[in-house]
Amino acid sequence: MFQWGKNFPFGSNSQGGMFQNGNAADVEDYIQQVMTQVFGQPVSTDTKASHVKNTRTSKAEPEIFETSQHIYMKVPADQDTAQSLLIRHSSYKVELANYPDAGKTASYSLPSLVKRKGTKVSRHDGYIEIAFSKIDDPLSTEIQIFPQNKEDH
Repeated sequence: MFQWGKNFPFGSNSQGGMFQNGNAADVEDYIQQVMTQVFGQPVSTDTKASHVKNTRTSKAEPEIFETSQHIYMKVPADQDTAQSLLIRHSSYKVELANYPDAGKTASYSLPSLVKRKGTKVSRHDGYIEIAFSKIDDPLSTEIQIFPQNKEDH
């Protein structure tokens, strides 16, 4: 009655049950074939291995998360980086001088406006945690729209 199997790519007709055995080599070959068809050149395993190696050795990015009252920034920093780190912030962005390396400056946007005073910094197990207090009222103005008088036309 319903022929649902025709519309799915991994049905019994399409790959001949290649994925039913769960053989990782078959899956890898299929992915390489699709990638070659889409991008035009095969992805070598050496390139993948060097990319994974580079991402593991590069410094991790700071994590920024927001609560109802505060914004927290968790910066990965070893002892030497923590000693030389300078933190500057405005109401909407943070600048970390001498981060990730000495002589460099990294800038990060904050998800909402913060107060210029009252920021707290603490160090925990290879991280520097910065706590910003959020601005309660972001200085918005409400404009009232009055009904139009028919006499003004």
